Amino acid sequence: MKVTYKDENVTANIEVIKSTIRTGLTRSKMISDSEPIEGEDDLIIYMRRFAFPSLIAASVKGTVKVKGKALPWPLTFDQFLELPEQLGDQWLDAVQELNPQWFDLPEIDEKKVNEPSTE
Repeated sequence: MKVTYKDENVTANIEVIKSTIRTGLTRSKMISDSEPIEGEDDLIIYMRRFAFPSLIAASVKGTVKVKGKALPWPLTFDQFLELPEQLGDQWLDAVQELNPQWFDLPEIDEKKVNEPSTE
């Protein structure tokens, strides 16, 4: 699946694939290697540890140009954070569509969560 984006400063063409064992392993390694930085916002930690590894692992090739200058591929996390939000949303949507298992959260039994502890 191709993700394309263009505005006055950024042009992007990214090819997103359905996961393979190799891409799953790449994602798992990136997640295990990522370390939160002290003082980092919780949302940035989530992006660094879970969303970003999913995006990079599922993207077999890409070109992203900022003001006509190509960024190295794969992007670094800091480069990713500077991309337009609309591009990030399109990219994440494509990865989630092709790899929903990476984003499934376990079901939470609200009844059990709200029950007082008997311990």
